[in-house]
Amino acid sequence: MAEGKTKGKKAVVLSRNFARMVDTYGRNHETELMMRYILEADLLHAFKFIPQGWLLFSNRRLPLMPHRIKNIQQLRKILKRVDELGEI
Repeated sequence: MAEGKTKGKKAVVLSRNFARMVDTYGRNHETELMMRYILEADLLHAFKFIPQGWLLFSNRRLPLMPHRIKNIQQLRKILKRVDELGEI
């Protein structure tokens, strides 16, 4: 039972942070998502992610700085409307 709660917590952390980034940048920022997930959901196992993170970073797959999409206000307006309709 405790394992199921842990997996559920991890999914909630990942989902919440993904939604927060989409609202902030209009897109996902993988580096920030990975760091937030590790810090909030899996801090005890953080060191096991270092080799994979380094490999992705050294191959330029993990950008350091996030980039916002153009016209992010329009995306926020769409997401607000969808939320009002109860579709998310």
